[in-house]
Amino acid sequence: MILFFILISLSASLLLWTNKLTILIACMGLLIAVFYPLTKRFFKVPQFFLGLAFSWGILMVSAAELDRISSTSLIIFLACFFWILAYDTAYAMSDKEGDLSIGLNSSAITFGKHAPALIVTFHLISLSLWSLCALLEKMSPIFYLSIFVCLGLVFIQFLLVKNEEPDKCLKAFKQNNWIGFSILVGTMLPYIMQM
Repeated sequence: MILFFILISLSASLLLWTNKLTILIACMGLLIAVFYPLTKRFFKVPQFFLGLAFSWGILMVSAAELDRISSTSLIIFLACFFWILAYDTAYAMSDKEGDLSIGLNSSAITFGKHAPALIVTFHLISLSLWSLCALLEKMSPIFYLSIFVCLGLVFIQFLLVKNEEPDKCLKAFKQNNWIGFSILVGTMLPYIMQM
């Protein structure tokens, strides 16, 4: 607990050089982070809160840099949110029996047999939002190649989760490293090539 307060204090000190909007968003993010561990007991889809918690920094960066939340930042926030819903639902499917045995909630339990289709749906929403962002920001065609790579990975994930076998669901979850890497490469490569 002492370490928690030390880390929060150090993190809060960084806010001294930002604006009021960033501080407000950071305080809201702290509440989400503090209450997230309790959500598996009280909410049917705690992955919703994980999506908020893990994506929240995007809003803080926009506020700190622009003193507002830009439309591009909001699109990226939503793209990350849906990606997190997708990959953490795959993880929840790998741990479904454990959660049921101790009375915890998860998207895998709540979505039931529809979980595999919803994982694909969440991924497709995320990739559509990434594509919209790329279109609005006039990103390089290289970025769209990364989207196609991601679509292939989503198809593989569907094959892994469709029968709800825990070990294959865990593989699908871990495969999301490659989705993140593909988005990163698609974003950075055009800039690296211009150097």
